[in-house]
Amino acid sequence: MLSVAFLATVGAALLLKRVRTPRIWAFGAVIALFAAVALAVFETVRLGRMERDGPQYLDQQRAERATRVADRIAELQPILTTAARQLVDKTEANGPDAQLSLSLPATGRTETAITLFRDGRLVAYAGQSRVPLDTGVEGLSLVQTPFYTAMIARARDSSGHYEAVSVALLASAAPANRFTQSMTQELGDAMLGDTVKILPPLATAQQPDSAERTVRWGAAVFARVVVTPRLIGQAEAKERERAQVRTSIPLAIAALCMLVTGWRRPARTRERLAMLFALMIVVALTPLNSLSNRSGVFDPSNYFTPMGGSLTANIAALVFTASLSLCGLFLVLRSPKLLYSRRVAVLIVIVLAAAGPFVLRDVARGIAMPSSGASTKLWMAWQLGIALASASVLVAGASAGQVAIGTRRGLPSWLAPFVAAIAAMLALPLWNASGGWPAWYPALWILAIALLAFVRRGPALIVGAALVAGCGAVTLTWGATVRARMTLAATDANKLSQWDNNAVRPLIRLANTFRQDSLPIRDAAAFLRRFAESDLAKIGYSARFARWASDSATVPELDVRLAAVTDTIGFQREVSRFSRRVGSAQLQAVRTGAITILTAGIPYPDGSVVTIAVPPITYRASGDPFETLTGLAIRSRGEPPYRLLVNAGNTGAVVRGADSSGRISWLRFGDVMHGDGFSGNNARLPVHVEVDMRGPAALVPRGALLVFFDVAAVILLWAVSAMSGGGLWRWLRQRARQLSSSYRIRLSLALLAFFAVPAAAFAGWAAYRLREDDRSARELIVREALRIAALEPSQTALAEIAADVDASLYLYRDGQLTAASNGLLDLLAPIGRLLPRNLPLDTLNSNDADDFTAVTVPTGSNSSLVGFRRVRIAQNASMSAATTALATSLSWTNAAPISRCR
Repeated sequence: MLSVAFLATVGAALLLKRVRTPRIWAFGAVIALFAAVALAVFETVRLGRMERDGPQYLDQQRAERATRVADRIAELQPILTTAARQLVDKTEANGPDAQLSLSLPATGRTETAITLFRDGRLVAYAGQSRVPLDTGVEGLSLVQTPFYTAMIARARDSSGHYEAVSVALLASAAPANRFTQSMTQELGDAMLGDTVKILPPLATAQQPDSAERTVRWGAAVFARVVVTPRLIGQAEAKERERAQVRTSIPLAIAALCMLVTGWRRPARTRERLAMLFALMIVVALTPLNSLSNRSGVFDPSNYFTPMGGSLTANIAALVFTASLSLCGLFLVLRSPKLLYSRRVAVLIVIVLAAAGPFVLRDVARGIAMPSSGASTKLWMAWQLGIALASASVLVAGASAGQVAIGTRRGLPSWLAPFVAAIAAMLALPLWNASGGWPAWYPALWILAIALLAFVRRGPALIVGAALVAGCGAVTLTWGATVRARMTLAATDANKLSQWDNNAVRPLIRLANTFRQDSLPIRDAAAFLRRFAESDLAKIGYSARFARWASDSATVPELDVRLAAVTDTIGFQREVSRFSRRVGSAQLQAVRTGAITILTAGIPYPDGSVVTIAVPPITYRASGDPFETLTGLAIRSRGEPPYRLLVNAGNTGAVVRGADSSGRISWLRFGDVMHGDGFSGNNARLPVHVEVDMRGPAALVPRGALLVFFDVAAVILLWAVSAMSGGGLWRWLRQRARQLSSSYRIRLSLALLAFFAVPAAAFAGWAAYRLREDDRSARELIVREALRIAALEPSQTALAEIAADVDASLYLYRDGQLTAASNGLLDLLAPIGRLLPRNLPLDTLNSNDADDFTAVTVPTGSNSSLVGFRRVRIAQNASMSAATTALATSLSWTNAAPISRCR
């Protein structure tokens, strides 16, 4: 295949001399094709070498990366030591009362910090640190915590009162690597999944097939860089995925250049249509589904309809296909040579108007709602794909309609958008409990398509088609998502009391990693690291771990909840006893309350047992707002698709509206769909689900914005199509002449600006107020949590206080994190071990104990609203009397409502 691609590219290069205009785009297409072929050859050779002599090849790659990491550490060593020494010298030169301007060490994108201590108290700092900085010996040192490895440089002045500390984050383990930027992350994952460990000189030896390099500081060994391997299959899969992504970029550039080359004048209509057809073949042959790990728009589980084959295999393919089709139909619409008769044209209009709504309905039915909810990006992709497909149907009907109306004037251009707007406004009130609209409802859209087909060709027709397509896409997307949410809710409710088959194999693989340990894990941090690296966490499951010491133990030695899993520890105790008795790892499905939880028990030679409890993923459909702080929120969750209530204590009760089979029966009350039924075949647990459709106050503004977005997309494609033939420039020149000579046009533009500018200003102000109101509501939740927590502040009882206020709490003293409500949060330090630099310290330094401030702190791809309040802690053995700041955090994403974050 590569030889064929190379020969075809060479043939295209030889044909360049026959291309007169535009030659620059033709050259660009050929260069991009050569780049794609070269990348494909390079990646194929790498994959072939990996398959042929995989272990030797990976050994070489690991050695190269270990060398790169060691060299980078050696580069950072003098940078950190120089920064610390310069800060101390500047402090001595300027005196203790001078205002110092701290600058971070030049370490690229690696997370760094520089601090200044006076008599052991932090007085100035810049940047952020994930490891403690308050104690240590002077010089350069390597600091390790369960999740972080950092390099720290300390320098003291001659009097010993001042100490400057500079730190760089060298490595971060999962899940901390999801909200930090370490040196190893900056270097990139060139080892295709291999693990980089930066160890002290006296650390224990690693696996025999690992690559190791030493880093020296002076005459002594400073650190050891060890790159341990993973399975060859994982490395090959990641290499293949990376190769597909890298080769797709020049192919996309080549396709764009080919489109411009084939559409620019003097190309004829059939040549342009042939180019579009060729690009559609490219879209059909390109494995877009292989990019699903990069973005949800390529994931067929989010959208798939079989009617177009690979052209509609995912929403990205639908957008590409509809865009190419629409450009071709714009070309046909502008063509003066429409050879079919008027009767045939009328028949085409009738067929398209009658079948169009139903075809587009089937296109929209390919939407599948993710269990965690749809993000804004995914929603807009759905809507755009359906809008472009709708516009293609409308423009096809309009092309036939031009022949039908002949030289007649045609219908007014506003009629079709008016009918479409009315039909879209009626979508919400006409939605019924069966998950659809009345049988007569498509007649409104048939009328809108027919009215648009008989509009005279011109810009008004394009705008009208875009408006009708936008209204139809908004309606179809909303209806399809509501139907998908109802289906998802019914399916998940039925599976709630059944064991989750999708979690069986990932749980077995996780249990096998525990079986390879000679001794059980002793701390919660190790459990979190092991779980974060597993497939269960990557898929989106939660878990509860427990370690049992003996058969007579009624409570575990260690109980780690990584998410809100409302199970009892009793059945885990029984699984641990059974695993210890049979002497092998066991996997059982245990019913607890309303759900069935998969539980694995792994016995160890010392008699202890580790149990892992995994609830069904549907039980966590609404997500945990604090997952961001533990790094388990791999991607931003959208709005919960439904609300599920289970009456576990009333098995077999009579449920209103439920049929004899126990399937969910739906009723509509206002703008909410209510479903009642039973979960499971034998238990018959009463369940109630609610799907909020939103009211007109929320749907109308969002729908209007999406319609404007669709209109802009359609007009952009029309402009690109017209630009290729020179028609756009002629139209713009004509309008420019009319504008310069027509008083009516200038007056119209002035009146439009008179109303549009204040309206835009008001819209901006309203958006600002909406964001401020949303932030105020979030701050109110955080403020109340801090008010309750500050009533009896205690460093030792921080966990109990956090449980009372249902929030995570952090205790800062002199700008440094000293304690957290959860030991894992203390080790992870998701908001940093230093107070955020954008925190107004004047508020916290005042004498008013009720002063409160909140700032937004980034935590990876999400954000957290963190509130701070001044509290006083009584003197005790572990902490002297000091003024501290108590902080609580509220994790949120831009699209998350307040109810998700409570």
